[in-house]
Amino acid sequence: MVILPEGFALPPIRYLLGLTIAGAVVLLSMRDIPDPINAHDVLAFLPWMVVGATAHVLFVQGYLSTAIAPLAGTPTVYVTTAIGALGSWRGLRALVTVTRARQILLIGGGGISVVLIGWLFAQVNTTIWRPLIIIVGSTLAAVLITGTTWIIVRFKINAISETRPLGPVVLFGHALDGITTAVGVDVLGFGERSPLSALILEVGSSIPGVSAIGGGWLFILIKLIVISGVLWLFIEYIRSDRTQAELLLGLMTAVGVGPAIHNLLLFSVATAAWFSSLVCHDSIRLQTAQIVRNHRIPWSLRAHLSATRWFTMGDLLLTRRCGRRLNEVFFKTLCMYICMSKQPHLLVDESDVNQIALLPGDPGRVDRIGSHCEDVTEVASNREYKVINATYRGCPLTVCSTGIGGPSAAIAIEELHQVGVEKVIRVGTIGALQPEIEIGDMVIATGAAKEEGTTKRYEAATYPAVPDHRVLNGLLTAARDNDESVHIGPIVTDDAYYNETEEYVSQWTEANMLAIEMEAATLFSLSRRNDMAAGAICTVDGNLVRGTQKGADSDDELPAKAKNNVERAINISLETTYSLSDSS
Repeated sequence: MVILPEGFALPPIRYLLGLTIAGAVVLLSMRDIPDPINAHDVLAFLPWMVVGATAHVLFVQGYLSTAIAPLAGTPTVYVTTAIGALGSWRGLRALVTVTRARQILLIGGGGISVVLIGWLFAQVNTTIWRPLIIIVGSTLAAVLITGTTWIIVRFKINAISETRPLGPVVLFGHALDGITTAVGVDVLGFGERSPLSALILEVGSSIPGVSAIGGGWLFILIKLIVISGVLWLFIEYIRSDRTQAELLLGLMTAVGVGPAIHNLLLFSVATAAWFSSLVCHDSIRLQTAQIVRNHRIPWSLRAHLSATRWFTMGDLLLTRRCGRRLNEVFFKTLCMYICMSKQPHLLVDESDVNQIALLPGDPGRVDRIGSHCEDVTEVASNREYKVINATYRGCPLTVCSTGIGGPSAAIAIEELHQVGVEKVIRVGTIGALQPEIEIGDMVIATGAAKEEGTTKRYEAATYPAVPDHRVLNGLLTAARDNDESVHIGPIVTDDAYYNETEEYVSQWTEANMLAIEMEAATLFSLSRRNDMAAGAICTVDGNLVRGTQKGADSDDELPAKAKNNVERAINISLETTYSLSDSS
């Protein structure tokens, strides 16, 4: 069983060596301080715990530069924060009195945390008050639970009051951690990275009679029981050596407060990003209605949404706008909470898809691919997006149509990434740019020229649009093993299907580009940015040099030869899927 949380990794050796030296210097310098660190000093370190948590959220969201990002990963951020806080404390003690050092440490850490949090929310381009709903609500709930628990524990164990002032702070930190974890999993649809915590949440959600409220209640309860027991065990330790006991209580505070603030900020940023990305349009209402019809919503979430609607009345009063404003805000909020798990266009969540997906452009080709597989199940169908699950030679896969062009394909890729798809293969059609390439031939792309507009919204045109080497090699191997003849080389991705003039075509022909289509560059670029592995195999449906296009010689979209040979490309893509899966 895996014990360490997902994402737990050490930084590169040069960072590890630097942190080790800096940590040793700070610890050695602390030995010269005549006054030992006590509970008041630990409380002054609290804002630095917020600094560390915020830095880790910035790291998770990818907002830190590559030069400093390794210092904010897991578990390195704990060491980095400790070095910063203790180093600042040691420097202040050499210059000012103990009381003044505490004041400066408290204010300085608070100021840095405010700057970092402000920068974090500036990255998602949203107003601050909506994320504050989660922050304030969770904090107030933690205060209430902490107070109640402290009263109960003190009633049973009166001596536990000797752990003050740090005892209630430790209890609050872990209560807030439990509440934010429960909110993230049960309400916002986030996953839990720690295997042990995930197990507790799963058990809590499976107990008959209380499963409707989610699994977070058991997680919170266990955390409160464990931390109360630890505080009880600390009573004798505090009586015998209060200084060391308070130092350990300070460490326990950091272990609770750090992840709790991380959860609060991460959920707030994610929620804000969703809220900002939604557009005021009637399609939001239609889409929400479809989601509500197709998926049961637990009563706890319904109650939460009801409370959200009451909150939007306050928004109405604040903005002094008409009822349409209330309606729009409510449906935006509804979409935000429901679609945190169900993607707004594909209408899928993490449980609906597999790690490998085949991406035809045409929704009709989804069923053609499915006819080659077993255990075919339709997952969703919305606009140009049709999603099915199937197995091929025991390998689970997802098939999702992307529609025509970069913008439509980008939506599919982004939403598939959000729900955990890791490898994608485009199975499409393409127009030849070389006279010797026949209709029905297959092309495996080694790169795509960016003659489209979608990727330019993500990155400069000079960034390469190339497939992942593993997927490319898989396609080439599958073609060779199936004794299939394919053309291998660079292609062009273009937006204007009906504006490919003779002059335009000739320049790409002279550049020895094999063919032209409308999605591959978007697929390659966005997959690279999202750490997905992508590749593309396309069947030639026309030759632009010869002046032939699909549909030119019959009423069918694809020429007969191309239509038949699409099956060959499907077989190659399925064999590649099998070779890339864990089943192979």
